[in-house]
Amino acid sequence: MFTAVSLAVSLLVGCGPTQQKNETTATTAPEADDAKKGTATAAGDTTAEGAEELSGKLTIWWWADQMEIIEDFQKLYPNVEVEPVMIDAGDYLTKVQSTIASGGQLPDILMGELSFRGKLFSMDILENLEAEPYNFDRTQVVDYLIPAMTDENDQVLGIETCQSPAGMAYKRDLAKEYLGTDDPEELEAMLKDWDSFIEKGKEVSEKSGNKITMIPSLGDVYYMINGQSKAPRISGDTIDMAAVTDTFAQVAKFRDAGIVDKIVQWTPAWFSAYGSGNSIFYPTACWGVVDYVKANDEQGKGNWGLIVPPSGGFNWGGTTMSITKSSENKLAAWKLIEFYNLTKEGTETKKVLQLIPTSKDGASDPYFAEGEDEFFAGQNIGEVWMNRVIPTIHINPITKYDIPDVMAVELVLSSMNADTSITAEQAAELYKQEMENGAPEITVK
Repeated sequence: MFTAVSLAVSLLVGCGPTQQKNETTATTAPEADDAKKGTATAAGDTTAEGAEELSGKLTIWWWADQMEIIEDFQKLYPNVEVEPVMIDAGDYLTKVQSTIASGGQLPDILMGELSFRGKLFSMDILENLEAEPYNFDRTQVVDYLIPAMTDENDQVLGIETCQSPAGMAYKRDLAKEYLGTDDPEELEAMLKDWDSFIEKGKEVSEKSGNKITMIPSLGDVYYMINGQSKAPRISGDTIDMAAVTDTFAQVAKFRDAGIVDKIVQWTPAWFSAYGSGNSIFYPTACWGVVDYVKANDEQGKGNWGLIVPPSGGFNWGGTTMSITKSSENKLAAWKLIEFYNLTKEGTETKKVLQLIPTSKDGASDPYFAEGEDEFFAGQNIGEVWMNRVIPTIHINPITKYDIPDVMAVELVLSSMNADTSITAEQAAELYKQEMENGAPEITVK
């Protein structure tokens, strides 16, 4: 089970620049490159006050090639040396824990992927970025992200590096054949809520002789339902079993309607389904357009579309940057984090990397709401992400129990997929047992 969780962590680091840099199309790449060149010139003329005097060496542990960040930062702060150390995302938290246990030296900057961030934030090794000398103002960042940047004491311990909105990508040919239209607006009107979605799925199943499903995996259903939920399963040290049961009841409703394929999420078959699968809809984050859709359906150019799911969009992934308490160059570490996430220059770097900024100023740049994509039949998917998905997103607070929670959920979903007789109540009881094994100190209500 730990292997499956590690794989999921590795696949959910959606804010790593290498996940999106190749998405830049021939029509947008020159604009982004020109913007970057212009910024470099401007930065040279408007170097931040005291930048020449700031010096020292920073170490950062990360799992993606982010040299563009360092190169652009050093144009502003030429006397700060930055040493990146590559660590696989699936091994990241273990590396942090083993370093602490052995009395080793942590880096100046740590990254926090969403699934293990709650545990990382609970370890008392990170600086409060709203305190001196950082004085971060949380109103600078898009509001919905704050619960994923704060610990249980409401201290901001990391700055989110990019937004990871998720919606539903779909295959236009299957939608046209079985739903009568491939137009995104018409599909959204048709699938106005999950009940409508399920009923249409039953019609598709009947029409196709049970060969075509709406969604490839129960895991995909779970990610949407859980991502849209405003009722946290875990608060503090307590599990809300009513919220647990409700989530699995919704998943079971999809399963029992016969509209979900039996593919297990994150397996080779799941990735292949984007190209050869028999499902119409594929829950997809903005970074998944490149990593999942285009990577696995090389012949699919022009056959994809994107819609806002019934009940709205959801967040899928994310990465924070934090400063360790043991850092000997905290100010320089903060300047790097601030540059990349809270300045105009950092926004220009994100244009090149094709990442959506988390600062309100950066996200308001019209550039990010542009992006007609030939793979999506010319649909402006940038506008969908920025103006239609993101405004609907809600994130529940992260917790130190998120890792055992993920492990428990993975086991339950696997069981529900293999044995369709498992009820929501039985699924909730299995989840409870797994959580009590993985986190004996937790309370169940």
